[in-house]
Amino acid sequence: MGILEQLKFLLFSFLPDQFFAKIPATHADLTGRTYVVTGSNTGLGLATAIHLARMNPARLILAVRDLKKGNAAKDEIIAETAFAGLLEVWELDMADFASVKGFVERVDNELERVDGAILNAGINVPSWDVTVDGWEKTRVLFANSKSFPEAHSSHQIPSELPCDCIPGRIAAPDSEKDRPAPASASGCTQNIAASDYHRLWSPYNPPRVRLITHYNPFQAHNPAQVVITQTGFFRQSAHWLALFPEKKAPEILRALNDESKSIKRDRYPTSKLLLILFVRKLAALSAAEGVIVNVADPALCISSIGSEYHLGKFAMFLVRRVAWTTTKGALNLVYAVLKPTPSGAYISYCDVRRTVPWSVSDDGKRVQEKVWNEMVEVWRGVSPDVDDIVKS
Repeated sequence: MGILEQLKFLLFSFLPDQFFAKIPATHADLTGRTYVVTGSNTGLGLATAIHLARMNPARLILAVRDLKKGNAAKDEIIAETAFAGLLEVWELDMADFASVKGFVERVDNELERVDGAILNAGINVPSWDVTVDGWEKTRVLFANSKSFPEAHSSHQIPSELPCDCIPGRIAAPDSEKDRPAPASASGCTQNIAASDYHRLWSPYNPPRVRLITHYNPFQAHNPAQVVITQTGFFRQSAHWLALFPEKKAPEILRALNDESKSIKRDRYPTSKLLLILFVRKLAALSAAEGVIVNVADPALCISSIGSEYHLGKFAMFLVRRVAWTTTKGALNLVYAVLKPTPSGAYISYCDVRRTVPWSVSDDGKRVQEKVWNEMVEVWRGVSPDVDDIVKS
């Protein structure tokens, strides 16, 4: 995107939204439902889990890399909400294919239903670092987040696989009694906003888990919802700032994984742009029929993400005047997981928003197809069942 277009976005969209957007709280009775929140020991993930806990779900899964921190988050949630349901801490490292696979298998084996998954995970660091599988971490987390729906979170499976993956295949409810009443959010636009999933499936196990969620007027039946969040210092809005010169490379993922060609400041924005392209392909799969898979932008929030940049006092002063708390930002994620919206949408400020124009151009569609095919090839090296999942 050109500099003029970036300035237009910052001055006439991003800043007005940060200062003046009205973000209402979404309320619902989640009795009997099960939700999974990844990256939920701190920041936006923890704030989202707290919001959900207040709505009384039967079961809430905190998927975290560090079990000690996860248990501390569990204690905080109970202390703040008096949650009396089943609150569990499960281990999940979105930067490790084996961990994602193991988590998906556990979901498939232990959960009878999954009503929604908030796949939240990501990093924004100045240094170059790779995962145990050899992929640069920023974009890998994005990739693994998407694999949870396939297997969904937001950053890591092969350099560009979604991290927010919820295992197990999910089917639509068998009867009206399985359909919970729709959530309410005064002031939110109900015709576009959500980021859960239609159906959750696992590339590692046969279908066993059933995903059930609220009624969605955009679907002929009741879909489950999967929300893939955009985490980081500037969150999903960062995709408007992506340069993405690698889009012209013969092998895009390999080019993105080459440190000698990497533009440090562009790694994070590009990962968010790729996430949008990926979700569109994911939502269009026949295997995702009946599941809403969307991208949710929590807006610019103050959290630990991006702290490694050590901004000066004046810069942080300005950021704090613009940024929201994670408690407020998480309301966008809760809206996305509980409100009816079309699948494959980009949700921001409790509304369905447009993405950078390039992403829907002919070249954007070409790159979307190419990156998807390259990711599928990487996935094939992780699981032999990928072809059954990604076939149209």
